[in-house]
Amino acid sequence: MLLDPKRNYILDLVHFSENDPLLKASAYVSLVCGCAQLLVGFLGLCGAVNRSRFLLLMFVMFLICTFLADVAMGTLSLFYKDKFSNNYMEVYLKNLTANRYSRDRWVMPLMDTIQFYIYSLKENVREIVKSKYGVETDEPENRILTQFIDKLQFYHQCCGGEGPLDYKDSFWYITNTLRGTRSFVPPSCCKQAQAGRAWAPVPIDPMCITYRYLSSPYTTSVNTVGCSDRLMSWFNEQIWIFVGFGFGSALTMMLGISLSCCLISRIHIYHVIPEDY
Repeated sequence: MLLDPKRNYILDLVHFSENDPLLKASAYVSLVCGCAQLLVGFLGLCGAVNRSRFLLLMFVMFLICTFLADVAMGTLSLFYKDKFSNNYMEVYLKNLTANRYSRDRWVMPLMDTIQFYIYSLKENVREIVKSKYGVETDEPENRILTQFIDKLQFYHQCCGGEGPLDYKDSFWYITNTLRGTRSFVPPSCCKQAQAGRAWAPVPIDPMCITYRYLSSPYTTSVNTVGCSDRLMSWFNEQIWIFVGFGFGSALTMMLGISLSCCLISRIHIYHVIPEDY
């Protein structure tokens, strides 16, 4: 998830605050646990082959630490799921839409403030689309939120918070109208060809952004599903992956600890006393 460009941008969205990183912390913990388990496994192998009680005891201690980390990862994921279901994430998306999209130069740090807001997920995305999409994109910092919405719509094949109508009378729509450009939705809302990319959408129908809402060509060339439901489903899927990996790995660690303790108890240290002739 940390390296996948199709998903890692979401982690910035759910990194609530410096004191409560939640899902992003789970991703880092799982990465550290995976690397640590390779080293710990090699240590246990050396201890078993050499019948070394010291190495095996060290192996058990490291397994216990890894076990606690795995439990923490699974618990963080479940805790995050509870916060998400309690509308904290919904608040954050609305704040991004309404107050920061393409305008606030401190967008990324302020993404951590979701837990302080009170609105729903659909309202969050809808307000981002209406108030922040495409605002002052000439500044590099101000493009971040616009790019986030474009990636969200492209990868999840959705449009707006509740649907494409969220763009109606939005800041992006009004400025396009004032410039004489008739665009009802961004290109990232359109159904994409195979060659399309999040940073360079290639709609199947190049005229899709010009079709009026609810017209026949519009319904066949534009994604009509809102991003709120798609995003919620995606988060639930990722959370259960973290939970399954965390607690599954913890059970494996418990088995390793038990077997190691049994082996340690069977290793006896003998002192050879040389015979004097």
